[in-house]
Amino acid sequence: MKLMLITSTYPTPTKPHQGVFNENLVRTLSEYHQVRVIAPVPWTEQVNTQSQCKNGEVVFPTFYYPPGFLRSSYGYFYWQSIRSRFRKMCDESQPEVVLGYWAHPDSYAAVRGAKSLGVPSVVMVGGSDIRILAKGGIRRRLIRSVLMQATQVIAFSRDLKEHVIALGIDPNKIEVLYRGVDSSLFSPGDQRTARQKLQLDPADLIMLWIGRLVEVKNPQKAIRALASCKDRFGDRLKLAIVGSGSLRPEIDNLIVQLGVEKNCLILGSLDHHQLVDWYRAADLMLLTSRSEGVPNVLLESQACGLRFVATDVGGVCEIADSNFDTLVPADDEQAYARALANRLEGLSDRTTKSWAPRGDDSQAFGRKLTAILERVR
Repeated sequence: MKLMLITSTYPTPTKPHQGVFNENLVRTLSEYHQVRVIAPVPWTEQVNTQSQCKNGEVVFPTFYYPPGFLRSSYGYFYWQSIRSRFRKMCDESQPEVVLGYWAHPDSYAAVRGAKSLGVPSVVMVGGSDIRILAKGGIRRRLIRSVLMQATQVIAFSRDLKEHVIALGIDPNKIEVLYRGVDSSLFSPGDQRTARQKLQLDPADLIMLWIGRLVEVKNPQKAIRALASCKDRFGDRLKLAIVGSGSLRPEIDNLIVQLGVEKNCLILGSLDHHQLVDWYRAADLMLLTSRSEGVPNVLLESQACGLRFVATDVGGVCEIADSNFDTLVPADDEQAYARALANRLEGLSDRTTKSWAPRGDDSQAFGRKLTAILERVR
């Protein structure tokens, strides 16, 4: 089948670690289909190039928009920014299905492009696009309009499906599909070996936080929880923070303010092959988000046998194992710190947990998604 994916959440020459899950999605689909990708880049990044991927190509047209205002017209600006590239690619090889990731503005363009070709459109909703942006006002109406026009909606958790239904979308055209994890990469491994590779002290208690340094991910909560536990566990307690984003200066200041410089490892962005060693080396995975779908980092950490302490948001409860994982209300910072301390106290047994991850591996995910796309076509 010939497919086209339209999304801004994708690795680009300037942000190679952005949206890696969509790159993995394309890699998985490319085992079954011909896939081409349009991944617009904001005009502030000034990237206009293309690269080859298996069975297709990725193009990076510039997304022109007025920053900070006229957000209700971002879908129109998005479509106008990619239209010529879209038509050129379709003249070369017309897709049979057009997919969009992120409800608006990305999927506005995907639905519009599909209609112009007379082919089906599939909108994939990932989390904050439905749980936050669609809460009210004109963004809610715009997102609802996109979902109403789409041939099929794929939600990456049951929670997201319920949010889509609440927008008035027919439940019969919504499928729940958990993202797949590359089991050939993310798998349990020896903690001591991983620590030796990363030059980490085998006696340390290591917590791992992975994500974009932005408000919705709330990395400050992890640092404050670390500070509250420091007196009990001392300098052997470490928090490794993986990611980049606009909050980095605030994070640096907070670390100094709370006096946890010796306890924090700021690692920046890492690729997946590097992340595997950190999942295996860590004692606990932390998630502090205010909103989520089903986070890839938790699926990956589970696949590597790593327990997590997470805010109870979105679809996180759908994959948590109560025997190993801890969920805490998102708005209770003291409860999060207490849960963290309790889990750290219980880490005397560092053997790898043996349950299977709740999500599919990438191959099973690809087969399920292919079945949906075949039906849509």
